[in-house]
Amino acid sequence: MNREFGIVYNSKYSNVKNPPNHPLQGSRYLKSIEFFEEIGLLSMPNIKLIDPEPATTDEILLAHTKDHLELVKRLSEIGKGQFDHDTPAYKGIYEVALLTTGGSLTAMRSILRGDVECAMNLSGGFHHAKPDQARGYCIFNDVNILGTILLNSGIQRVLYVEIDAHFGDGTYHFYKESPKFFTLSFHESGESLYPYYDDHLFGEGEGYGYHVNVPLPIWTDDNAFLYAFRSIFLPVVSSFKPEFIIFQSGVDGHCRDWQSHLLLTKRVYQEVARFIRNVMDSNKTKLIVLGGGGYDPMAAALCWASMINELADLQLNLTGYDDECEKEPYENVNTMEKIEQIVDGLSPFLSPEKPSR
Repeated sequence: MNREFGIVYNSKYSNVKNPPNHPLQGSRYLKSIEFFEEIGLLSMPNIKLIDPEPATTDEILLAHTKDHLELVKRLSEIGKGQFDHDTPAYKGIYEVALLTTGGSLTAMRSILRGDVECAMNLSGGFHHAKPDQARGYCIFNDVNILGTILLNSGIQRVLYVEIDAHFGDGTYHFYKESPKFFTLSFHESGESLYPYYDDHLFGEGEGYGYHVNVPLPIWTDDNAFLYAFRSIFLPVVSSFKPEFIIFQSGVDGHCRDWQSHLLLTKRVYQEVARFIRNVMDSNKTKLIVLGGGGYDPMAAALCWASMINELADLQLNLTGYDDECEKEPYENVNTMEKIEQIVDGLSPFLSPEKPSR
C-alpha cells in the first residue's frame, strides 16, 4: 500500500563538529540525502521532504533538568569541553541538538496532523542521554521527549522498538516504571559493547514486564537476528497492542560498521521494515522512525534507504547496491543456538499476563 512518507532533514544537520576521528560525523546525513537522490527515492510522489523546527527549551525540559540544558548551552558558547569521554562539546552544539531534537518532534506532529502517514527524522534516536547527562554521543534524548508528549496527549500505549547495535539505556531508565511505554531493544550484548550492561532489565514497579531487551552475541548474522526479531516483536505487538510505534532504526550493526561486532546486511533492515509495515497496515498503528546509530556513511545510507523503500512501499530496485562486508569473526560463536536460548528465556514476557518477580 503506497503511503505518504515524510523525511525530516535540514542541511544544518551536517553542522556536527566532532573531532575528525570521532565516529559521529554530520557528513552521514548529507551522504544519505545524496544517495536518496541518486536512486530516485526523493522524486517519488509519495515522499515529502520536511524541514525541522528546533525544539524549544520547554520541550527539552520535559525530559531533562534545567542544569543539564544550561550546561549544554554554556559549553556550546565556549566551544570546548567534554560531557563524557565519548561526547565532546563544540561551538554550536546546543543549536545542532535543538534542531535535531526538533526534527523528531516535527516528524511526530506531521503524523498527528495527518500530513503524512509516517515520517523519519534522519538525525534522531539519541537514546543514551539521561535527564542530567549527555553521554554516548547523545546530547538530548528525543525519544524520551517524544514519549512524554505522546502519553500526555492521551495515547495509552506506545511501543518503542530499537535495532541499534547499542542498548538504549537512557530511554529504558526513563520509562522503566511505566506500563504505557514498552521498550523493546535488539542490540549487541553489554558483555562486548557500550553501555556494557543489559541483563535482567524488565522494568520496575508497575512497569515490570513491559520492557524487554534482547542482547545479541557477537557475530550475530542476518538469519539469527531475524529469528530473534520475528520471535519477539510479533508477540509483543499482539499482546501490547500499541497505538503508536517509535522505531529507532540504528544501522551500526551493519557488517561494514566497526562500532559493533554484528554481521548484518541490508536484508535485515529490509525485513524488519517489512514486519513493521505489516503491523501498520493490519492494526492502523501510527509510526515514527528515528535514524539512530550508523557510522559507515554509505552503509547507513543504503540501510536507511532500504527501510524507507519498504515502509513507504516504493518498490525501488536496490539489488545493484550490494553489501560489501569487511568484518570477520575472530572466534567461533554459535549465534543461532545462543539466540534460541535467549528467546526461550524471554517467552514469559511476551504474553499479556506479565510474570511476577
